[in-house]
Amino acid sequence: MKYLLFFSWRSIFRNKLRTLLLIASIAFSIAWLSLIYNLSDSSTLQIQQQVRDSYTGASQLSHKDFSLVDEQLKTYKFLRPLDITQIGVSFAPRIYAPVYIAVSKKTVGLMMIGVDARTEKKFTKIHEALSSGEFLDDPSESTIILGEKLAQILEVGVGSEVILLSQGVDGSVANDVFFVKGLLKLGSQELEEKVIFVNLGKAREFLSMPEGSFHTLISNIPFPPRLMKKFNVVSWQELLPDVHGPIELFSRFLYLLTFALTLVVSIGISNTIYVSFNERQTELTSLNIIGAKPTWISLSLFLEVFVLLSLSSILGLIFSLAINQYYNSFPANLSFLLGGKDLLLGGMKISPYIKVIHHLENYLRAIGVVIGFVLFSSLYPLLTATKETRN
Repeated sequence: MKYLLFFSWRSIFRNKLRTLLLIASIAFSIAWLSLIYNLSDSSTLQIQQQVRDSYTGASQLSHKDFSLVDEQLKTYKFLRPLDITQIGVSFAPRIYAPVYIAVSKKTVGLMMIGVDARTEKKFTKIHEALSSGEFLDDPSESTIILGEKLAQILEVGVGSEVILLSQGVDGSVANDVFFVKGLLKLGSQELEEKVIFVNLGKAREFLSMPEGSFHTLISNIPFPPRLMKKFNVVSWQELLPDVHGPIELFSRFLYLLTFALTLVVSIGISNTIYVSFNERQTELTSLNIIGAKPTWISLSLFLEVFVLLSLSSILGLIFSLAINQYYNSFPANLSFLLGGKDLLLGGMKISPYIKVIHHLENYLRAIGVVIGFVLFSSLYPLLTATKETRN
């Protein structure tokens, strides 16, 4: 056994340059794979977090018959505090209602969202999107905040007076005067044109809703599945399918690119191993003549591949940690994929900077995938060398 190991080790470094290039190729593949895996997972998580923080939260819970995707929003299907005594997660209440906003000779239909400023700040970052003015921190004020795009359409600014028109939950006509307290730069033209935010209490008063009532609860974690029987629970993916779809497509594209690269590199490595074994055919035949069993020769060749993969894996892991740590300290800028343009998903502007997060399973997966591909592609050289030795 000791001689077998010595023979395999000596054979590996018979051609040092080729061996070093082979090890470097495998190590590079592992490093590249781990970076792609971590980049894919990190980008997905961070883009999803940006989307959730900007507006929707991770999931929303409402009355069984209330749905934001219905053509006709049933504002009279609301919840009361006694209905949610056993929710089990932290949340922020909201009120939704389709309204008309009127100013001068312009009228626009959109969605009014009533929010509690104190709790809303814990689950979304709407307040951080303010470009001018202030957030809805005073619940006694009849004020709204709206997107910059909508402000341009209506030709209003901070301090302007607007009129809101809708229908109360009791069927009465809802109308009141509000003042613009702030403007938002949400990064989504659709949101900036179609959504306004109002104090929760004022929204409840405007719609003639009972004290303490609301339409939805938003949370930054999914609501327990047990609640789906009693309530309507939707995820942010269901609320924003135009955003979720491109995220999944981008992630799959990266994995497909990685698979293609790994396949090409593995074929190249297999060819190198085949050439190496073929050059030593005379030596292997001589060993067989002097009494070396074919199984012994096959085992020595397999050990060569195993040692190569072990050295490559160690070097690849070092490369992987270094590269991934670099992009952890200096986030990767993916805007080059779009020619320097803004990254838009479903009309929502997303930061192109991705901070790569270390995931142990991705390093192990990268090593496992490369080793698996190389071993599989090495079967032919191993079997061919053994067969020719027997002949």
